[in-house]
Amino acid sequence: SSVGVSSRGESAASIAAAANQSTATAHALQARADQSLLVGYSEIAARITRKRKLDDAVSKLQMERNLAGKGARVKIKPRNEEEDQFGEVEQKKMVYKWKLDRKR
Repeated sequence: SSVGVSSRGESAASIAAAANQSTATAHALQARADQSLLVGYSEIAARITRKRKLDDAVSKLQMERNLAGKGARVKIKPRNEEEDQFGEVEQKKMVYKWKLDRKR
């Protein structure tokens, strides 16, 4: 048996060339997978941004509907930045409080 020739009759050089080609193919597939992953992440980020904008618009419309209704209301202003009394509501959003009316 000769050294450098496999049982099928392939030389070591042809085996190394095939290994290099499969490595190049693997790298190309990995690059394509990475690209599609980036596209997916950017789409998710765009959807999250759009959902946040839609939620803001819905809350604004709901606030306008509530303000158009009956009842006395007072706009609440925070005492200062450190003592945020609104919980998770952002500082730039308006917060109103309605006086309780006794139901008759």
